[in-house]
Amino acid sequence: MSKLNRQQIKLRARNKRIRREKHERRSQPEFSVPSPAVLERVLRSLESPIDEQDPRQQAQELAYQAMEAESLYEGLECALLALSLDPQCVDALTLLAYAASTSRHELIPALRKAVEAGERSLGRQFFRQNRGHFWGIVETRPYMRARFDLACALMQDGFLTEAIAHFESLIELNPNDNQGVRDILMSCYLSIQDLEGTRRLLERYAGDSGAVFAWSRVLERYLATDLDGALAALQDARADNPHVQAYLTGAKRLPKDSPSYYTPGEETEAFYCAGCLRKAWLKYPQAVSWLRAAVSGP
Repeated sequence: MSKLNRQQIKLRARNKRIRREKHERRSQPEFSVPSPAVLERVLRSLESPIDEQDPRQQAQELAYQAMEAESLYEGLECALLALSLDPQCVDALTLLAYAASTSRHELIPALRKAVEAGERSLGRQFFRQNRGHFWGIVETRPYMRARFDLACALMQDGFLTEAIAHFESLIELNPNDNQGVRDILMSCYLSIQDLEGTRRLLERYAGDSGAVFAWSRVLERYLATDLDGALAALQDARADNPHVQAYLTGAKRLPKDSPSYYTPGEETEAFYCAGCLRKAWLKYPQAVSWLRAAVSGP
C-alpha cells in the first residue's frame, strides 16, 4: 500500500473519530470548556485590534479555524491556507505534522520544524525579555503547545533526556506551569533515576498538594534508600489519595478512557496520577514489591 493511500485511510479514520466525539459531546449535558481557539481569539482582541491586512494575523485566524474544523479535510485546507500567508504559522505546522505523520518517527521531526518556526518568529530578543511569563503573552501559546507536543512525543519514543530538556525549558519560560508540565517532568526524572532533578522539582513546587507529587516523593525516598522516609512519605501519600496504590501495584487496571477532569482525593485523580507515574514505578520492580508488601500500612 502506498504512503498516500495509508494517509487517506488514516484521514478517513480520524474523520470518523472526530464525528463520533462531536456526537458524544453533544449528547452530554455537562459544561464544556471553550477551545483554545475561542479563548485566544478573545485575548488577542483585548491585547490589540485585529488587522485584517496583516498576513500573520490572518494566518493565525485560519489556524484557529483549522483547530475548530468539522472535518480533518477542512482543517487541513485552512492550515495550508494559513501557511501560504505565513510559512512560520506554528499552529498550522503542528496540525499538518499530526495529519501527515504515520508514526512518531515521522511526527518528531515535523514537530521540531514547528518549534523551530516558532523560535524564528518570536526571535531571540523576545525570549530574553519575556522568559518567566511566556504564557501570559498570547502570541507565545502556539509555540508553547508545539514544544509541549514535541517533548511528549520524544518521551513516548524513549528519548527521555531530550524530552526532559524541553520540559525544563517550558517551565523556565512559564514557571506558573499552565500546561501541567511538572507532573510529566516528574515522571521522566524518576524513570531515569534523576533524584536531584526530582528533588529540585519537589522543592520548586513545594505547595503542590496533588497526588502526583505525593506519590513521587514515596518513590524518590525509596530510590534514595531512605526506607523510613519512604514509609513516612507513603503514609502522607495515602492520606492525600488512597486510591493510587492499587493502580501502581497492578491490583487494579487503569481504565482505557480516563476522565477529562478529576477531583482531588478521589479515584478520578488516582487515574491521572497512576497514568503519570506507573511507568516510572514499573522501572523498579523492587519498589513495586515493597509497595505491595506495605499494603496493610506502615
